[in-house]
Amino acid sequence: MIVVPFIPAHLIGFECIDEQKDTQSFFNKEYGDYLCMGYAYSFLHDGAVIAMAGLLDQGGNRFIAWALMSQKTNKFMPIITRLIKGFLNKFNDKRIETIVLKDFVKGHRWATMLGFNNETPNGMENYCFDKNYCLYSRIKHG
Repeated sequence: MIVVPFIPAHLIGFECIDEQKDTQSFFNKEYGDYLCMGYAYSFLHDGAVIAMAGLLDQGGNRFIAWALMSQKTNKFMPIITRLIKGFLNKFNDKRIETIVLKDFVKGHRWATMLGFNNETPNGMENYCFDKNYCLYSRIKHG
């Protein structure tokens, strides 16, 4: 597996895990360009994109963390987790947020492994795609 800078072309033909299928309606050049506005990386295995992740600056020392995973990601999750956690640990801004589909147990476990805390354990109704998501944050003190 190798990690490369994300480019919009990495979205072409990318098939998300079931819990992220709704996001595929955004997969176009404009969305790819938007993701490139922050820190964005793709994880490749045998020349194929298996995952993408990054941070988008929201201003005021607040960032949004995003990740797109494929079915091929499973066996690489330990190394992907280690790489992303290492990146987040070096990141100096005060607040990083991410959302997790309320019923996505593996997503909640992964967010916690990355050092995020669930701020909305009851979820946020109709947050996106008429579904309930939980808001997670990772706060750097000091």
